[in-house]
Amino acid sequence: MMRTFEFNGATYKTNEAGNYFYKSTNSVDKKGNPLFMRISEKVFEEAWEQSGEAEKAKREALQAKSDAEAEKAVKKPRKSKDIAFEIDTIEGHITLTAKQVKFLKMMPQDDFWENGLESTLWIDVFCDTVAGEFNPMAVGAMVSTLNEKKVLAVSVERVNGKKCKYMALTIVGQVIAEKLGLK
Repeated sequence: MMRTFEFNGATYKTNEAGNYFYKSTNSVDKKGNPLFMRISEKVFEEAWEQSGEAEKAKREALQAKSDAEAEKAVKKPRKSKDIAFEIDTIEGHITLTAKQVKFLKMMPQDDFWENGLESTLWIDVFCDTVAGEFNPMAVGAMVSTLNEKKVLAVSVERVNGKKCKYMALTIVGQVIAEKLGLK
């Protein structure tokens, strides 16, 4: 990385690789370009520090990092190409894919679907219920995604000394389930 700066009327620079250091002299070549003499890295770095260029470079690097982080944070969410259901709710606009709709429609098949839309289902038991359609990893992904979309709520309870997760439809989830024909 080449560095160039002015300090006390002289121009300091490095070669492209940044391992040779030069300072301009008072002489010029036939074309009027300044001539440079080679200097030590120590002399170059001292001039770099005294000129304030080091501090400026640090600020620019921090600003560039901050800008990159801000740009990364503003990225738009991925839009699914497989939208099977859309609704505007108090949580905002919610879209569901065909698999998410299928997942929700399979909930009444579970043995713990006892209270209709207000039922709570053990996730590990539901994995067994939908085993023909979704593997446990897919169930976990669906639960996580639907939880992020505020369609499902997930909680943990201790059963026989082990942590077990269960899920339930949120109010928004109940509205969506009703529109999908679940009871």
